[in-house]
Amino acid sequence: MRAALGPGPWTAESGELTPKLSLRRRDVERLHGAVIESMYA
Repeated sequence: MRAALGPGPWTAESGELTPKLSLRRRDVERLHGAVIESMYA
């Protein structure tokens, strides 16, 4: 299992979550794509 820590918590204010606290997958991939790719390399 591979894991990586992000720079901070995901919040609606930072754009990773909707106001209902659902994950915004496109925004997470856009903001953290390099970290995600490095986990699978």
